[in-house]
Amino acid sequence: MTIRQVRGKWIVDFYSASGERLRRVSPTQTKRGAERYERELVASASSISPSSSDAAKTMTLAEFAPEWLKTYALVHNSPSEVIAKEVILRRHLIRFFDNCTLDQITTRDIERYKAAKLKPENGDKPLTAKSVNNHLTVLRKLLVTAEEWKLICSVPRIRRLRLPTATFDWLNAEEGARFLAAVEEHYPQWKALFWTALRTGMRRGELFALRWEDIDFVARTIRVRHSVFRGKLVPPKNKRERTIPMTASLLAVLKEHRARTMMRSEFVFPKEDGTLTTHQDQVNRPLEGALKRAGLRRVTFHALRHSFASQLVSAGRSLKEVQELLGHTSIQVTMRYAHLAPERMRDAVEVLDHVPAPRVADTV
Repeated sequence: MTIRQVRGKWIVDFYSASGERLRRVSPTQTKRGAERYERELVASASSISPSSSDAAKTMTLAEFAPEWLKTYALVHNSPSEVIAKEVILRRHLIRFFDNCTLDQITTRDIERYKAAKLKPENGDKPLTAKSVNNHLTVLRKLLVTAEEWKLICSVPRIRRLRLPTATFDWLNAEEGARFLAAVEEHYPQWKALFWTALRTGMRRGELFALRWEDIDFVARTIRVRHSVFRGKLVPPKNKRERTIPMTASLLAVLKEHRARTMMRSEFVFPKEDGTLTTHQDQVNRPLEGALKRAGLRRVTFHALRHSFASQLVSAGRSLKEVQELLGHTSIQVTMRYAHLAPERMRDAVEVLDHVPAPRVADTV
């Protein structure tokens, strides 16, 4: 037996009694821990089960994917994310890697996959770099899980494609005010929903899942606990609940809305019969109508969420605050709004003028 490091992980490399080469990841990732694990394997050959070795050797991506979806994805991801992962595996990854076993997928194979999806030769529609990166994210997480479960010894290096700087449209404070005024005049029944969207940054599914019990009119807060997906209540994206403070104006709008609707539904924005709103695209007509009447360009409903974040950053609020309000798991996602804070960046460098200049030694 020998111990060695493979991509930063301590591996015990040895041959079984039948002459088959086997590799096992040390459960303790230090050299001393790997040496101890090597001694344990020598002392108890039965700890290496031939059957488990054969399973790891012969399990293909197609065979492992259903178990991974059921055992890992269903536990850690939202229903919409599970469905997206299943589609990516079924329509793309499994078809390409076909009968490859998990330990046969190499970095070279992954580079071939990227090229095949960006410039397909079989008449398929080429995918965007962002879509391909989504596929690579699923593949990497699946292989990392396989490594953690000791089905493979290491994960091949997976390089994501470089993406262009993301662009998005949003309404500034003046445009937002014009939009809300047009809603109130021409689509008053949608006033509370659009006010809440612009003043909280909630996603569309989160808005329609909002219950009156989630709103604290005394503390002036809204708890985001659910979203609507395929007609059912599910946890919000990334399964992260969050609390959003209400402005005084939003508080007044929701109090007015409550007086008209609370007695007939537990939901804040229900269907006409008071039940959960499942067809969320019904907001498109009043959205487009109000934008047109306000003399504004056409934007998507999701742009209202961007508007909430962009207006906050433009007003000098920190990206960390915006991250928490939007429910982003990573500050990297929130960084898309960083360029909207020129005054804050200018203030940051202005401090240099107040730093004492270093003394320059007299020259002879």
